[in-house]
Amino acid sequence: MISILSMFTVKFAYEMQLENHPPHTICWRKVWKLHASNKVRMFIWRLLHESLPTVSWLANRGLSTSSASSFCGAHEENLVHALRDCNRVKNIWLAFNSGLTNSGFF
Repeated sequence: MISILSMFTVKFAYEMQLENHPPHTICWRKVWKLHASNKVRMFIWRLLHESLPTVSWLANRGLSTSSASSFCGAHEENLVHALRDCNRVKNIWLAFNSGLTNSGFF
């Protein structure tokens, strides 16, 4: 329990949340220990918690009228489509590493 003299921190809130809802298979703490920038760690954490604001995510919350991809407009923009399956996104991935086609990434 938090006392009057102690400081409220995000870490404390996170630990309280873990007590009520322990993680299933992924140790979320490992994300914060990655040797990466805070932006990258936050992106990975939000990705794993499915809280990145894709068009579909916004539509489910009434913040968008369409769930069509903002990149191609052809499919629903969920996390997998926005980060991997969209043809325009695939071209970006392939520009960085052409070996991805043979790796089973797509």
